[in-house]
Amino acid sequence: MSTFDPAYSQLLDTNQELCSELQDEISNNKSNEKKFCSLVKELEQCYQTISLQDNTIITHEKEVKKLKSEISDLRKQFRILQQDKKFKDEVERLKARIRILIDKKISINALDMATADLIGNINRGLDQIENHIRGAGTLLPNPINILDGIRGSLNTIRVTLQNATTERDQYQNILNETNEREQVLIQQLRDMRNENLRFQQLLDESRAQAERTVRERDNAQGERDLAMLAYNNERQESRRWMFSYRDKDRRVQGLLREKFAKQLLYQRDTNRLQQNTRQLQTNAQNQGQILALQNNPLGNMADARRLPVLTMIAPVLAKTKPYIGQEPPDDYLDRLIQSISFAQGHMTVLENANAGDFDDVVKCDIFKAQMGGKYLPVPAQDPYNGNANINSPATLRASSSGW
Repeated sequence: MSTFDPAYSQLLDTNQELCSELQDEISNNKSNEKKFCSLVKELEQCYQTISLQDNTIITHEKEVKKLKSEISDLRKQFRILQQDKKFKDEVERLKARIRILIDKKISINALDMATADLIGNINRGLDQIENHIRGAGTLLPNPINILDGIRGSLNTIRVTLQNATTERDQYQNILNETNEREQVLIQQLRDMRNENLRFQQLLDESRAQAERTVRERDNAQGERDLAMLAYNNERQESRRWMFSYRDKDRRVQGLLREKFAKQLLYQRDTNRLQQNTRQLQTNAQNQGQILALQNNPLGNMADARRLPVLTMIAPVLAKTKPYIGQEPPDDYLDRLIQSISFAQGHMTVLENANAGDFDDVVKCDIFKAQMGGKYLPVPAQDPYNGNANINSPATLRASSSGW
């Protein structure tokens, strides 16, 4: 005959609430984990953006240095061209020389007068010789001298004309060379002016390029600062989510330990209820005695007193795989007893303070809860040992020999 125990019903409700709360925490943790992964990806993107901006700034700084160097060179060349007056002075000197050559003329009148006198002498000498030949007038004592004089005058005229022609050719050549040199210098001056204009244009373009590069560098620096700010914000948000995740994880672990402890209590009370029910049925006790046993307040108080110890050993038991025949049962029980031996002092204190709080029956129920597979549930009596009660670690070990 079975009865309904409100304490067990409350324990089941609490267990269900813990399971529901655990599922909520697991769901929240999964959601937080997704957000955390998303934040990590955003952090990586921010880091890549910052690295790219750093490279861009470095490139712009190199371009600025290069442009500054080019501007400095152009300024030096421009100053040299502005200070170099050699071509202008050369042109002025040639122009002055041309003016001198133009002003330097052969005195045509003086040349004509000298030539006219010589020609007059020649004409007079020829007239004298002609008269001498005709026999008119006074005969010349030595006409050869007159011919020599005429011949000398002609030579003088010829030499004078040759010298004048030579000097004229020299001056003409100098004038031509000067004109050619002037044209060359004028062309060079034009080329230098064009070169100056080109340098000035390059200088202006370099200045504009430098200003653009500086603006781009400033913009890149601003974008880098914004990226750094976003990176720091994302990092702080990531740390906040990480700490929140850790808090939730600790909460989940606490709930798991509490759930396991209550499962142990539930299993122990269920076994005790079954044992007491069978004992009451065997002794033919009445229904009132069964209800009184099920609603025993002293048992509930004992459960509350042993709960801290159960919570202490719950993580160790949770890490221990249930027994499904993977090793000899004695070895498994030895390892199980050894794993919770650190709490033996607390168990002894509870048992000494209140008999039955942590006796062999409680320990046996804990070990029974670790059974799994075909070994679950563990019977209350050992069928291979005269149906002796399995209510202590020793009797559990003895019954395991028949498994």
